[in-house]
Amino acid sequence: MSSSLQKALNHVKEAEKALKTSLFKWTPDFDTAANEYTKAATSFKSASSMEQAKECYIKAADMHEKLNSLFHSAKYVIFLLSHSAKLLVQAAGIANELKQSNITIELMDRACILYQQHGALDTAVLTLVKGGKMCESTLPNKAVEFFIKASELCENEGKLRDASDYINQAIRIQVKQKLFFESTNLMKRRLEIIEAIKDPSMAYSVILCMVIVFLTEGDFVAANKSLMEGFNIEGFGLSDEAKYSENLIKSFQDGDKEMLQFTRNQATITHLDVEIARLAKLLKIPEDKIFEEKSYDREIENVNNVGKSENQILNVEESQDKKLTDVEESEFKSILNVRESKDVNIEDVGESKDLNVEDVGENKDKNIDDNCLDYKEDLC
Repeated sequence: MSSSLQKALNHVKEAEKALKTSLFKWTPDFDTAANEYTKAATSFKSASSMEQAKECYIKAADMHEKLNSLFHSAKYVIFLLSHSAKLLVQAAGIANELKQSNITIELMDRACILYQQHGALDTAVLTLVKGGKMCESTLPNKAVEFFIKASELCENEGKLRDASDYINQAIRIQVKQKLFFESTNLMKRRLEIIEAIKDPSMAYSVILCMVIVFLTEGDFVAANKSLMEGFNIEGFGLSDEAKYSENLIKSFQDGDKEMLQFTRNQATITHLDVEIARLAKLLKIPEDKIFEEKSYDREIENVNNVGKSENQILNVEESQDKKLTDVEESEFKSILNVRESKDVNIEDVGESKDLNVEDVGENKDKNIDDNCLDYKEDLC
């Protein structure tokens, strides 16, 4: 057994002895136990017994927190909280070396809370950022939560530029994990922070990042909408980011692969985050994009042809209707002519009959008159 390991074990025994109570010792000696556990952790670390070192740091931090509940002096409480948080950060570092990601997150979160209670918000933010970097590769979602929380603390303190930087770290992790929808939501939130800063030039790159991410996701409409909203920002229309975004959208809209290749080779994206720049370099127009456009044109032509055929059918129907109306008019006119001719014949027949009757009546009257004259002559 090495001397460092033996020292560590001795310190642990002294710490446990300090925590025991007896007939003449009614309360545990948390202060002595904390010091002994801290010394034990250092010795365990020297002996490369990292697990035992981590446990001793955690126990020492617990002792300081218990001391905090016993003493009411503000300065001493602040010292205890700060020292306990430092011990937890050291324990988290060891847990991270041991690939114990969940324990690392728990310890860093506890340390951040203690720093906030201590009033050291800047140190709390740095603790969150350090914790986010520790678990970025193993638990990226937790890392995003740490960076977002750090951004919120900075925003509450009025440190908007730091808040923008930390939320950008969260965006980078989400883009790396291909969580494009979530990353664009954070980009919108970052735009709100930049608007409060009143530095429009910072927003140009965010708009370009949104366009690139939306095109990567295949959402052309959202990419175009983001570009249109970008023109509401002062000076965006004249920026290189606006030209780059317009060329990207136009190349996708027209299915122009040469224009996309030319745009990707421009130096505008070199100042963007590495993950976003990588997405821009990998942008490709889908193979079915041109086919869809051609099929769409064919559909339009088919619709036009259908419209023309329908118009032809309508013209035929109109000509047939005209022919039918002409036939009906001619038939109606012939019927009227027949009726008129019949009426004329009937009138002529009636007139001739009337004339015959009148002639017969006149002849009869003449015969009667002649007979009367003959009779009168005979009498005479």
